Amino acid sequence: MAWATGTRGTVLRTNSSGKNWESSSVPNSSALDFRDIEAPDATHAWLLSSGPGDKSRTYRTQDSGKNWQLQLTNPDPTGFFDAIALFTKHSAILLGDSVDGRFVIYTTTDVA
Repeated sequence: MAWATGTRGTVLRTNSSGKNWESSSVPNSSALDFRDIEAPDATHAWLLSSGPGDKSRTYRTQDSGKNWQLQLTNPDPTGFFDAIALFTKHSAILLGDSVDGRFVIYTTTDVA
């Protein structure tokens, strides 16, 4: 299983070592640049969009990309999310550009 992301809301998934790809639709994402995706198993994935302010968001799927739920929208209009990483299926970290001289870091132990 592999995932790929890109501009204008692009999310793709393959279960065939890249021979066939399925497109996944994230609601209201045509203006978003998806930069990172983390998938600990075949059904769960966390997706990150990057951009100024509220264009930086995180989404989650629990059904292999059939449905996506918005989890976090950047509350700072000058902020910009850069990357996410899962430590385990239940703990994650998000890193954003610095705001007022300090890096933005979110952590959670409740991502499932």
